[in-house]
Amino acid sequence: IEGRLRLCSNSLVFEPDDWSRGIIRCPFVRMEGSPTAGSVNGNSSGSCDIGGFVVIKCRRHFVMKAKNVIGPFESVNLRTVFRFAFVHSSPAHFLEMAQAIFHSDKDGGGFPEKEGRKSPLETILKPMTDRPFDASNFVDVRERPLTGNLRCSLVSPLISNLGCAIVTKSRIYFQPAGGIGGSVASRATNWALDDIVGSARRYNGLKDSSVEIFLKNKSSVLLSFGITQDRE
Repeated sequence: IEGRLRLCSNSLVFEPDDWSRGIIRCPFVRMEGSPTAGSVNGNSSGSCDIGGFVVIKCRRHFVMKAKNVIGPFESVNLRTVFRFAFVHSSPAHFLEMAQAIFHSDKDGGGFPEKEGRKSPLETILKPMTDRPFDASNFVDVRERPLTGNLRCSLVSPLISNLGCAIVTKSRIYFQPAGGIGGSVASRATNWALDDIVGSARRYNGLKDSSVEIFLKNKSSVLLSFGITQDRE
């Protein structure tokens, strides 16, 4: 089954190209061990070259949006072994990051530390989230930023994408944090200021540091910043 394997903070998610098949989510806490390199014959000591496999052994996984129908998740309480072949890249960086997050999650690293200390997960993700905004993402080469790189997340009902925001005289840009081992900045999303009809301060959880931007097409965008000062 062809598709994309996504590494998230609490799980691995496989999104198939065939929309009739459900999205598979494997939480780290339900895995028997950290993801490993595998081979076609099932050997767990496979290569990390292009075409290598990632092997995941999960006691319980979830299936979402089967046949592209939005509804309750299906919980599969069955020990399952998943093998994912990397067609166009090596799984080495993916495995390194997945194993680090797996052990961080097992140690409770996904939860904030006391006394303002960063969690292990935040330390792991820092190289990606600290990537500066790439000027090649500007729509007009004459644009100049009016702000610095504002670290924030683009929040949707199912996912929160880390990245940074930049404001110019004509647009607001959001550049997602780069992928695993990537040296090129991700393509930025932008909204023209002329298309914005309003904005409102919002909470994201218990933090009063988000802003919702309302657009002419009757849609809206929620950007959640680390501190209230960046939102203002």
